[in-house]
Amino acid sequence: MTPWQAILLGVSAIFSTSILFVPAITTHHALNDSWLSAVLATLASFLLAEIQVRLQSYYPGQHLLSILRQTWGKLGWLIGLGYAFWFFHVTIEVFQEFTTILVAVFMPETPKMIFFLTILVPILYCLNLGIQTLARTAEIFLPVSFIFFVILALLALPNYQFDNLLPFLDRGFLPVLKGAVTPASWFAEIVCLSFLIYHGNQQTQRRGRKIGYGIIAICGFLFTINVIGIVSIFGPLYVRKLVFPTLSGARVISLFNFLERLESLFLSFWILTVFVKLAIWYWLTCFAIKDIFNLKSREVTIGLLLLPLMVASNYFLYDNISQLVAFLGGIWPVYTLLTFGFVIPFCLLLWLAGRKLLFPLLIFLLLLNSGCWSIKELNRRAVALGLAIDPGPGNTLRLTAEVIKPEQSAGEVAPTQRRILVSSSGETIFAAARNLSLSVSRELYWGHVIAVLINEDLARENPGKLLDFFTRYPEIRENVWLFVTKGSAARFLAARPQFETSMAQQIGFLATTSGGYSLRLYQFINQWIDPEITPVLGLLELKGQNPVFGGLAVFDNSRLKGFLSVNEMRAYMWLNNEIKNGAITIDLRNNKKLTVQIRLAECSKELVKSRPLTFKLKIRLKANLTEQQTHINLADPEAYKKVEKLLARDLTIRLNSTINKFKHWQVDPLGLGKTFHRQQHHLWHQYEKNWPDLIASSQILIQVNVNLENIGLTSQSFTREETR
Repeated sequence: MTPWQAILLGVSAIFSTSILFVPAITTHHALNDSWLSAVLATLASFLLAEIQVRLQSYYPGQHLLSILRQTWGKLGWLIGLGYAFWFFHVTIEVFQEFTTILVAVFMPETPKMIFFLTILVPILYCLNLGIQTLARTAEIFLPVSFIFFVILALLALPNYQFDNLLPFLDRGFLPVLKGAVTPASWFAEIVCLSFLIYHGNQQTQRRGRKIGYGIIAICGFLFTINVIGIVSIFGPLYVRKLVFPTLSGARVISLFNFLERLESLFLSFWILTVFVKLAIWYWLTCFAIKDIFNLKSREVTIGLLLLPLMVASNYFLYDNISQLVAFLGGIWPVYTLLTFGFVIPFCLLLWLAGRKLLFPLLIFLLLLNSGCWSIKELNRRAVALGLAIDPGPGNTLRLTAEVIKPEQSAGEVAPTQRRILVSSSGETIFAAARNLSLSVSRELYWGHVIAVLINEDLARENPGKLLDFFTRYPEIRENVWLFVTKGSAARFLAARPQFETSMAQQIGFLATTSGGYSLRLYQFINQWIDPEITPVLGLLELKGQNPVFGGLAVFDNSRLKGFLSVNEMRAYMWLNNEIKNGAITIDLRNNKKLTVQIRLAECSKELVKSRPLTFKLKIRLKANLTEQQTHINLADPEAYKKVEKLLARDLTIRLNSTINKFKHWQVDPLGLGKTFHRQQHHLWHQYEKNWPDLIASSQILIQVNVNLENIGLTSQSFTREETR
């Protein structure tokens, strides 16, 4: 085994499962500072690697179990037996994590045993060929997998909001330490380094320290960028509620509304890394048993003898995913670090100091894991594209779904016949969705839902109670568009689409191409659970058969506070850096108008004084003149500056009007609480309880800087006053 192969096997032995489970556990403790926990755990783990390397230096050419026996005799033999049990336990845990995610998210109707067997068979084959074959296979596949994870993080960059990583250390360093414990326990699996060096060539044995440090550095880098990306996308309060945050992050990637649904690729590469991790730890288990009992049997024979115990453990170890996550976040770090991962090797070091066929089989494995056990024929499914939620009879919810038939989406029937609307009622959304099966002859598939519309009457009560289904049910994607509707939400789906084949698609394109304010599900939840900002949602109205933006719905204390008009919505977007394009028209004398096209719009917020509470909002606008009806000669520099001042004054008036409404309502959709918290985090807890009253009495200064860059092809308009 070469040094590079040893590094790849070591990285896979640690990183493969930590990428899915650990970010949520770490964020639960450290919140926005969870990336610091990742860095701290990485730095501390270099000590774990150094311990293994130092032990090898005392007994060159030997592995950890042999060193234990030679140092502590029978006690060392018993501890070695404990290591064999720990290796076996790690293998079971990885099997559990592997089968859990496939069943919970991708194929819930497939028995766990199917996934268990499809990956166990090639693992046993690997044991038969030996660790060198696994190392050569890892050299081919694992670099591609790790690079793909980095590419996924880069593709998600448009969804990053790095403000979610602030303020820095506002709750002190203790939460960061707590958050670092769980990733450090995963890094403690660097114990496998001793056995990788033992089975390596002479170059590998000479470079043990570089190999160990390389494993920790790569794992730490991948884990840190993973945590930064996930927290930046969802926000720390949302991440701590997710079970598989990295998978959720892959699900929200959308480039140009074309490159989407990359979680299938993520799963394929992840399965490769998990296969290698399982093979390593199963091999370590068999090797430990063989070495402890001095057996002459091959590792694969021991693996077959352990198979019944392995199968039984996968069925009886955990009853559900909640028990698994609770174990990984609570018991596993203590169990690992205080025994086999850190304390025993460290005590041993103190004692000594004082004294070829795998490639097609892997392809076959991937085919099985995406196989046909829980297959759903396309012509037996109906695809839901849009959902509308209205109050139902009594105390129920009325769910309306816009459904298309997959085989009729290719143009063989008229567009109006491709979609149907189905409705049902239930006490919960899922109950209503299940009742839809009474009126639909096909099984509904929810994975392609584009937009969810919520009736304003439900928004007035508490829209938060509607969110649980959409975040918990795995078929619903986190990047669906979420809107409040004026009047019945079902009316919007019932309208005749003018430009697309379905109304849900038309609403989806409206959200991405128009100048209105649109939020995806995960973005709204990030606002909803954040106590430092007032959540808002885009408001849709129906004009004839076309949905249009009608403003914003503003929430306070889990209920709808009121609505903003379209102009006020645009002002809100100015103040939140949401303006990407558009135009500004101002009225001049004698009802003459002037219009500019926005090229760049930026807004920065800063706290000026905490007493009295004063903020300054700085707006920077770059624009091009597109039309004017006045006699102003823009070839004159003074006239040029005059127009810029008029634009700044008009924009300031609009923004102040909206801000005054926020102050009157005592709400903070601008996130000024976040600004205060980041700049004065030591005072935030004194201000937090009375923040609505403080916002109402605060002074918010507006400073607008307009730069008119281009006036077009003419300097003056052709009004009759000028040509006369």
